[in-house]
Amino acid sequence: MRKYILIGVLAFLGFAVVLMPASVARLAVNRVDGLAMRAVGGTLWNGQANLAYRGEGIGTLEWTSVPLGVLHGEVRVRWRLSDADLDLSGVAAQGLSHALLNASGHVGAAAVNRVLGRYDIAIEGDFEATDVALISDGSVRAAGAIAWSGGRTFYRLSGQNYDTAMPAMVAEIRTVDGEHTLDAKLADDDAAPLILARLKSTGWIEIGLTRRFTTLAGKPWPIPGDDDAVVLTVEEQLFR
Repeated sequence: MRKYILIGVLAFLGFAVVLMPASVARLAVNRVDGLAMRAVGGTLWNGQANLAYRGEGIGTLEWTSVPLGVLHGEVRVRWRLSDADLDLSGVAAQGLSHALLNASGHVGAAAVNRVLGRYDIAIEGDFEATDVALISDGSVRAAGAIAWSGGRTFYRLSGQNYDTAMPAMVAEIRTVDGEHTLDAKLADDDAAPLILARLKSTGWIEIGLTRRFTTLAGKPWPIPGDDDAVVLTVEEQLFR
């Protein structure tokens, strides 16, 4: 009798997870400051929602659980985030001692410009993400690559408008000494990075621009020196 009761309890829990409303996913999403889910539908097993960050719509998020992940002691889902200028997909997994989130796909200039517009910057061209991943298994590591096709870049600086053509670039994402980094350089050149970004554990992101980058952007740095040296640094707090 105890065996049948145990089987019944396990079956009930299994159906409960499968049929649990997708709105439960909000509990996880709400842990990220500024991230929100709207118009949530389906179940926790197979659902969809509109994703927004700081009030700005990102796209439609769809997910499907992978049952075999349970055999490895984890909850695993395949996901896709899409919009008119955005199509990313990947896998998210959560185990007892590890977590994984990876993504590959296409991001159009319009999606990026919704963020850059706050800084009086707009770009042309497309981005391609390849195996961008965030892994936690005692420490947190980031990896992957993002390529930009290049194109016209518009920005406003010191009350003046600038319009310049930028070459294609590729950025490598890594974790160095506990800090997540993104170093961007010319796609067809092995020279030193043009842009160096660091995401600190304090939630601040630091972006450094080299003298060579300011020349490409049509605003050469007025003080001579090493072209690969960082001459301008900006910081912003992304989360607390």
